Amino acid sequence: MYLATITIKKTHEHLKHMWARVELGEKYTSLLDQGNAIEMVCKNSIRMPDTYMDVDIYAKFRSEKEQMWFILTY
Repeated sequence: MYLATITIKKTHEHLKHMWARVELGEKYTSLLDQGNAIEMVCKNSIRMPDTYMDVDIYAKFRSEKEQMWFILTY
């Protein structure tokens, strides 16, 4: 399930989890505490592809029931 997109410098790729936590806030810790996974797909940025990258953030749920609960609460 798609959550958000962030744009970061390519030199800061190792910090993408930190920036995802800042962007998602409480959702990030809630997902991980419930045993779900957060997946990130990196690609070149549309605006400045030489310097920046876009990171799409997705949640991978253990079950459809947990996904539905997440949708209803957030």
